[in-house]
Amino acid sequence: MPKARDVNTVQPGDAFSVRLKDGRFGFCRVLSISEMGPVIAAADLIDSQPPKIPDVGRPPILMLNSFQWRNEPCISIVMGPRPASFERIGVIEPTRSEASVQCEELTRWDVIAMHILNEWRWKHDRDALVAEVRAQQQAEREEIERQEVEELHSLSYERLRKAPLFDSWKDTIPKHIITVSRAIVWETIDSLAGLSKAAPEEKKIEILHRFVDSFNRLDAKNNHFIETVEREDIVDIFRKLVRLCGLQGREDLADQWREW
Repeated sequence: MPKARDVNTVQPGDAFSVRLKDGRFGFCRVLSISEMGPVIAAADLIDSQPPKIPDVGRPPILMLNSFQWRNEPCISIVMGPRPASFERIGVIEPTRSEASVQCEELTRWDVIAMHILNEWRWKHDRDALVAEVRAQQQAEREEIERQEVEELHSLSYERLRKAPLFDSWKDTIPKHIITVSRAIVWETIDSLAGLSKAAPEEKKIEILHRFVDSFNRLDAKNNHFIETVEREDIVDIFRKLVRLCGLQGREDLADQWREW
């Protein structure tokens, strides 16, 4: 008897119904399997009912235009375990050109679902979407600030250096990127900690700028791996470094320098 297929594995042609946050359904399919994971294309399709094969045919690939995107196809190498909200519904064999698509974008399964819904809302409900995202970002900033005020009383360069860094990336980000990211943080800590108390503000800013620029270059060399989770983690560390070196109120420097 042939061995049953693992429900978590994917193969070229696999098609999935995607349950979205608003209760509707999107659609995506696997174009190929790369060394880093499946190459998945989201479709420009949303419905109140789960899509079915062959009813959906071969829907067009979703083009991203919301926020910073500029008419780019929603095709990504997807990493991590597939969530239950992605239900396999059948197979649509990729065309030769689809199977040969060269993809460098890394993402997670939940981001695919987010793109599908965001693009629909960008066309039909843009003002509300933008307001929600801004409110969420503001709430996240306020929560980070509250936590940092509490942590700052016990924070030191030594404790920050010993803290577990980027552990939440292990399921989605390659090990060598995590290793380099940690090294960037440790080098910055050592540089700031080595300054004298009389060190000028310009020297501290130079070190902090180098921290952000190092992540700019790392992101550019590794398929722009920095997305929401990674960005929040890096900025969180940056804010702690800013406060530890006595530059409270300059936490927004990262937003001026970062390219992710």
